Amino acid sequence: CPTCGKMFKKKSHVRNHLLTHTGERPFHCKECGKSFNSPANL
Repeated sequence: CPTCGKMFKKKSHVRNHLLTHTGERPFHCKECGKSFNSPANL
């Protein structure tokens, strides 16, 4: 991660991690409408 230096093996993991720094929550639950920063948190 260019922001905090954390290392990841997969680019997709870095992309999801970067959302923790931006506060962006692009993944939306279709059932409750809540937003999350990772699809794993749905």
